[in-house]
Parts: sequence; C-alpha cells; structure tokens
Amino acid sequence: MDSTTFGKFIPAYGLVLTGLEHASVPCQRALLRTLLENRVPFDEHLASSKPSLWELPEGFTLVYVCPFDPRERPSIHKSLLDKFSLSVAVALHPSTREAYPSQSNAVLPRDILSRLSSLSTSAHVNIHPSLRLYIADLIAAARHHHELDGTLLGLHCLQDAEAFVRAHRVLGAGDAGSVERPPTLSITSAAGSTSSLPHGAGGNLNVHLHWVDAGSSVAPSASRPASAAPDVETDWLHVDPREKWDVSEVDVAKIVPRVISHRLRVRDGPEDEMMSGVMFTTTTPRVLTGVENKEGVWRRRTVKEILVKLMTQV
Repeated sequence: MDSTTFGKFIPAYGLVLTGLEHASVPCQRALLRTLLENRVPFDEHLASSKPSLWELPEGFTLVYVCPFDPRERPSIHKSLLDKFSLSVAVALHPSTREAYPSQSNAVLPRDILSRLSSLSTSAHVNIHPSLRLYIADLIAAARHHHELDGTLLGLHCLQDAEAFVRAHRVLGAGDAGSVERPPTLSITSAAGSTSSLPHGAGGNLNVHLHWVDAGSSVAPSASRPASAAPDVETDWLHVDPREKWDVSEVDVAKIVPRVISHRLRVRDGPEDEMMSGVMFTTTTPRVLTGVENKEGVWRRRTVKEILVKLMTQV
C-alpha cells in the first residue's frame, strides 16, 4: 500500500475474519497489537520516512468465524483469543444461505452499537452485589474445575461478563427482571384541559403523576402515540433514556457460559488434572480415554456438559 492508496483508505467499523487459525504466530501477534493499541501501522509499506497510522474508529468490532470443537479452544494465540469477548455457535440452514443474497437492507440499524453502549452502563443497568458475586463464583468454579483448563479466565473475562450481562438486560427487556420507568407530570386544569403552568402563575390546577405506558417502555410522543407503541423487544432503540434496569439471575445464567466457553478446553485425561502427580507417576500407564462411559474408560465430556452441571452446583 503506497501513500496515495492510504490517503483514499476508507475506515471500517467492523471486520469479519475466517481462517485465522492458519495464520502464522507473528501475524496473529500483529493483530493482537493492533487491538491493544487501537491503531494500524503502515510504516513498512509507505515511501515516507514518517510512520503512518490509522486509528481504529470507536466501537470497532472484530468477528472471528472458526470451526467448532466442543472440547477445545479455537487454535489461535491465547492472548489474541482472550480479546474475543463472546462466542456463539452458529448453524446456517440451507434456506438461510439462499435468502441471504436477496437481502438488500441492513440487518441491524447503523446506530445499534452506539445506542446499546450508551444504555449498557452502570447508570442505566444495576447489577446487585449478590449477582456480581454470583458471576465471580461461576467464573472461579469453571477456572478451578478439575476437568477444565481455565487459565484464560481472569479479570478481562470478568469484565466482559458484566458488560454483556448489562447489554443482555437492555436487549432482553421482556425477560424476568425489573424496570424502573420515570413518571411523567401531567398538569390538568379544573375544566379538564391539559396545560402548562408558567412560573409564578396562579389558579386551581390538579397535578397527577402517572406512568408513561403500563405495557411498554417506549415513551409516547406526537410521532409515536401510546396506542401505536411497539413491543419492547422489537423497538428497544426508542426506549426512554431515563429508564433503568435491574439484572436478574436469568441474565447471568444466559450470558456467562457464552463468555467463558471459548476460553476453556477439556483436559486430555486424569493425568493432566491439577495435583495429578499425587496419583499418577511418570511410569504409570495413561488411563484409557473414550467418549463412552464404560468401565475403565475415562469419558472426556464436552465443555457444554461440564458448564451445565456446574451451573446447578454454584
């Protein structure tokens, strides 16, 4: 890339990568450095002696599409893997692939991330101290589980979990949980007509406090009457910015496994567990490993199976 091409470079707000597991280690470290510094250097490709940098735009999103292994982490650099905050297993139906080329409109609104980030803060979404402790306990239990290698479950993972739990509370406003809606002030005169009260004005007025809408968190307006207010889950972008949410255990149970699952791997056998040296020596033959629960065979369970049982014990 020369200086002329760099000058015409259009910044991207998102990037989808596939095949990253086949890239060399220096290439993966370069990507990690870009994510840590939030900028892309072009000094090696430009004729100018001064280094040229492209700052990543605010809200830049990186998506990595990789093969799914129910027992292993994605085979990329561990430090780079820790930069990916959430994992989702996706299975595309053939009808979805056929319908995709005909999709002309954007699937998501352009301002969805900025709007979601502004609402998914401690000022709008409250996590009770007991639920914060519950999140930390779930991560600690997975980190110290004897069948799991949880060395990547650290502070960054805990911060990601709390951030995505807040975002889920905003997106899933129809799930179990409480919503605090600000009351509106309605000033009605004795004759029954609604009017405003100037400062210092006199007169007999009745003041009533009422909720904006009992069945929706969308504030009615001239362009959006209360009778036409849509469902919360389909129109959460228009919620009142003064609203507040309380996180529930349902939000934590749905999000935490998705935050930690791609950071975990199942150990190869009992000999690889912590403190296994007490039971197994260097001359002890390895325990047979299989996928069936037979006598004398150690069954290597999946990450999902272990997490499901772990959630019932914490």
